[in-house]
Amino acid sequence: MTKKFLYPANLNLSGKLCVVIGGGKVAERKVRGLLRCGANVKLIGREILPSLLRLAQKGEIKVLARNYRGTDLKRAFVVMAATDDESINKKVAADARKAGIIVNVADKPSLCDFTLPSIVRRGTLSIAISTDGNAPFLAKAMRKYIEKEIGREYTLYAKILSKVREEAIKNNLPQSAKKRIFNKVSDGVLLEMIRRKESLQEINKFLNKIGAGFNNDNKIQKH
Repeated sequence: MTKKFLYPANLNLSGKLCVVIGGGKVAERKVRGLLRCGANVKLIGREILPSLLRLAQKGEIKVLARNYRGTDLKRAFVVMAATDDESINKKVAADARKAGIIVNVADKPSLCDFTLPSIVRRGTLSIAISTDGNAPFLAKAMRKYIEKEIGREYTLYAKILSKVREEAIKNNLPQSAKKRIFNKVSDGVLLEMIRRKESLQEINKFLNKIGAGFNNDNKIQKH
C-alpha cells in the first residue's frame, strides 16, 4: 500500500476562533503561535500557567479555568488538545471530528487532522520543516541547521522582493520584464548587498538600475 503523506498548507487564522485545551507549557507554545497569526484564542484547562493568565488579564486571550466540556468547541475553526491526560485529549479529538472541526493533539499524530511543523521565520519568509509527526526531534534539528544557514538578512531581503513584485504588478509590466527583474533581484547580488550592510540608498540605486521602477516616492524604507 502506498504511504500517504500529510498535505502541507498555510492557514489564515486571522480573527478566527481557535480553542486550546490545556494550561501548561505545551499549551502556551500553541497559544503564542496562534496569537502571532492573529487568531482569536480561547483556552480551557483546570490548571493554567501564570504567564497564560497574564495574557488573559491583558485581554489577549479568553481563559476558562475549569474542566473541558464538549460545548467548548462551538464555532471553533481549529482545536488543539494539549493536556497531560490522554483520555481528555482523545475526547477532544472525537468531539472535534464529530463537529467537523480540524484538530491537533500534542504528541499523538494518529489523533491529528494536522500536525505543526518546526518553523524558521524571517519576516514574511516562513520555512516549515515536518516529518508528518513521526520524528519531531529530527524536525527540530533541521530547524536549528536552517536557522544558521538562513540569517536575519533574509527579513529585509524578503521585504524588498515583496515590494519589487508589488511594484511590477502595479506598473503592469509585461511578463518578460517581470521575469528579468525577478531574476535580477534573486540572483544573489542583492542578498550580498544586504549581508554587507550596504545602505538603503545603495540598495535603491541597484533596484533602479535593474529597472524595478523605484524612485523617491516608493523607495525601500528602513521600516
